[in-house]
Amino acid sequence: MTLYLLEILVTGKDKVVCEPLGIYTSYKKAEKYLDMIERTLPKSSSSLLNIIPFDPDEEPSILKLRRSARQRIAADLLSLYQDEVFEQMVETDGSFSYVLSTKYKKILEKAIFDSSDVDKNE
Repeated sequence: MTLYLLEILVTGKDKVVCEPLGIYTSYKKAEKYLDMIERTLPKSSSSLLNIIPFDPDEEPSILKLRRSARQRIAADLLSLYQDEVFEQMVETDGSFSYVLSTKYKKILEKAIFDSSDVDKNE
């Protein structure tokens, strides 16, 4: 079941205050209260009202984003390995390490050199 948090953000010179105003079972109900509160705020008010949907007991979205970012990075690294951008090395202790292949080292060095020339010209 999705719940809707009605919050107000009040901005000041040196800070922003976020204050929850209520939690509602429907977006329509939260919107009704948002409209009522909006009419009571002064026109020159430096505040913003928000309705944020969320599902109780669900994993926080920041964790979901972090996990999906890790999965994307892992997939990208695997793809680079399959395209032979990296070479797998076996260390003396039996662990694996990966190094940039000679072909791509030259490409990367050229790109770094070229970008450092651009930085000098700016």
